[in-house]
Parts: sequence; C-alpha cells; structure tokens
Amino acid sequence: MNIDKAAFLLLTTTLAAASSLAVANTITGCSSSSASAADASTPPTDSATDGGTGADTSVEQTDSGTDAATACLPQGDRSPDAGPDAGDPVSDCAFLMGFCGPSCEGMAFDLYFAPGLALLECMKTKASSDACVSTQAGYGLVATCMKEIVPQTCPDPTTDSLCSAAVADCKLDDAGVAADAGARAFNKANCMLYTSTLNAAGRTTFQNCVAGGTSATTCSDCFGYWQ
Repeated sequence: MNIDKAAFLLLTTTLAAASSLAVANTITGCSSSSASAADASTPPTDSATDGGTGADTSVEQTDSGTDAATACLPQGDRSPDAGPDAGDPVSDCAFLMGFCGPSCEGMAFDLYFAPGLALLECMKTKASSDACVSTQAGYGLVATCMKEIVPQTCPDPTTDSLCSAAVADCKLDDAGVAADAGARAFNKANCMLYTSTLNAAGRTTFQNCVAGGTSATTCSDCFGYWQ
C-alpha cells in the first residue's frame, strides 16, 4: 500500500493537536476550579496582610510602647567631678537674664541631668524681663517649669524605700496629714514623683528638710518648687 507520507504526517499532527487540546481543556477546567478555591481563600490572606490586622497592629503597638517609654526624662547623672563650670549644660542657667539665672541654678543642680536640662530649656522658653525681675519672680518661674518636668521624669524605683521612710519620719506640721490647705499632699506617691527627679545631693537636701533640718514648716514644703 502506497501511503502519502506528507498526508500521514499532517493527519497525525492534527490528531495530536486535537488530543492535546482535549487534555488541555480538562486540565484547564481542573485548574479553573482550583484557582477559584485559591481566589476564594486569597481575600482573607490579603486582608490579614494588607488590612493592618495581626502583625501590623502589633508593630504599631510596639512602636507606640517604645515611644512612650522613651518619652519620659531619664535620670542620667552628671559626672561626680563636674562643677558649675565643667562644661555641664545645666550651668547655662547662669546665662539666663536677671534673677532667673540664680533661681534656675538653685534648683537645677539638685536635679538629675535630663530633668535639669529640661528645667533650663523650659526657663529659657518662658524667661522674660518681667519673669526675671526679682528673686521671687525667678523662683516662680522655676515652680512653673517644675510642674511640667516632674510628671515627665521617668519613675525611679529606688525612691520607694526613700519615700516610705520620709513619710514615716516627717517631723513637721503636716506629719500624718493628707494635705495642708493649698499645698501638695505629702504622701508616698507624690514623694516618689518628686524625688525621681533628684540626684544624690537633692535627695540629701530633701531628707534633711523632712527631718526638720531647714526652715520649712511642713514636709510638703520639702517638695521644693513643685507646688
């Protein structure tokens, strides 16, 4: 039998193509179904990733917590050998106008480094010839700034025992009294807030005051200019 080789090859190629198309259609139908299932499951995956759930929220909370933790003023002491002229930025209090300079120094050198710098910067911002016209006005500006600084200072756990003793040992008029009229309550919570800002020298001054070693008449006066 004579077979037209070219025609035979054309026929077999056509059959193969048809067969492949049928298989492809079958696979495509299957894939289509699988793709639909995958598509159906995709939105929750995308939502979880892109919609700010789970991981994204957790990152935001961590960042927020970190920001909150670093926002408070750390204690950080000056060098024990650093004097007023030893390049300590807190000594810049002396360059504030009028009576604000000595008033600033009077408090700043009892404070830890970061709160002391915050006091200086606050007074620089608020200082004016009117605010610095007298010693009393200068100390009034210290008090205004201390009201801002004390709540911003990082809590210091070492103040727990210091303040337990201070409240128990108060020798002045408000011993055992929650608060004097017009004064901040002399209690452990307030004591811990205030003394968290104080360096070793400041704490010694505070303890001496509470023990009746100064002209203060109430222990709440020992909170310095935080009134």
